Amino acid sequence: MGANVTPPFRQTDNPEVVLENYADDTHGLMRVEIEDDLITARYITVARPHEPPETPPRVADLFQVKFKPNKLVR
Repeated sequence: MGANVTPPFRQTDNPEVVLENYADDTHGLMRVEIEDDLITARYITVARPHEPPETPPRVADLFQVKFKPNKLVR
């Protein structure tokens, strides 16, 4: 609700960085899993205090990144 951008939105100093989705009207968490050379991240929304507690969590966004093993980035 407070964002002033509409996806897709490109970062001005690096156009390869693109905002494709966002959720600013719910609470949530990001779960990150690493297996072999694959990173999987899921943004999971959860019920807010005024919503029924039985509201099920849902995956609002997901991305995966393959990386080269045995290479220290930082």
